[in-house]
Amino acid sequence: MSEQLRTIPWYDRNAESKADHYIVAETIPHESSSRLTYTCPKGKQAMIELLIARVTRITAATTPHIAAAEWKMIPKGGVFKYILPAWLTEAQNDPKDTDKMGLAGTINLFEGDHIRGLTYDTSEDGTCHYFLCYKLTEFDAYPIEKAPFEVELPEKDLQEPEEKPWWWPF
Repeated sequence: MSEQLRTIPWYDRNAESKADHYIVAETIPHESSSRLTYTCPKGKQAMIELLIARVTRITAATTPHIAAAEWKMIPKGGVFKYILPAWLTEAQNDPKDTDKMGLAGTINLFEGDHIRGLTYDTSEDGTCHYFLCYKLTEFDAYPIEKAPFEVELPEKDLQEPEEKPWWWPF
């Protein structure tokens, strides 16, 4: 049996949706601060379906620098990776300047994997509006051999197209 089939990621195994958000307006410059976190618990897997980061300049900074709302992922025992950064640079100092990012697919998290939503502004003076949110589905992760139900795998690869009739594609 292939390693890919050792878990059944899309079968509803006590699926539970989880969501959270952080929204704040007119925040003064600050160090990097964790706003939202999620760690995939033991015996679970999770599929992130929605992840958004947005930062908007509300009032101009006297000495502009980087303002950010971002998501990082820290795999179990690994090093963090930026997965969704929204940054305003020194050149984006006008009120209403905005950067926003959204997840264009899904991300699977396994036991011990961690995501963290952060904000920071290294400018002097000025204010920003920050928005972070996530939505994920967490489910039991067990190998096929230990599944409490009968697993029927298809005899042929369902992704492989059938043979076309002689008149195809007319």
